[in-house]
Amino acid sequence: MSRLPFLSRGTLYEVETSDAKTKSLIARYWGDAVNFFIRTGDTSRLDRYRELTIEGHPIETDPDVIEDICLDTDFDLPELYEP
Repeated sequence: MSRLPFLSRGTLYEVETSDAKTKSLIARYWGDAVNFFIRTGDTSRLDRYRELTIEGHPIETDPDVIEDICLDTDFDLPELYEP
C-alpha cells in the first residue's frame, strides 16, 4: 500500500492505494505533466489529465493553481517524482 499525493481543485490530497494503475497515473501526472510544466511553462502535457479523476477527485490541470501550490509553498516536486 502506498500513500501518494495529487492535486485536485486547488488542494493537495493523499491517496492510499495498492492499485498499479492509480500509482502509475499519479506518477505520470507529476513527472510528465506537472514537472514538465514547472520546468518549461508549457501546459500541453496537462491537457492529457483534464478529464481524469482519482477516487472521484478531478486531477488539477489549472496552471495557475499548480504554480501556486508548487512554487509558492514548501511543496518539493523534485523530491516526489523526477522525469
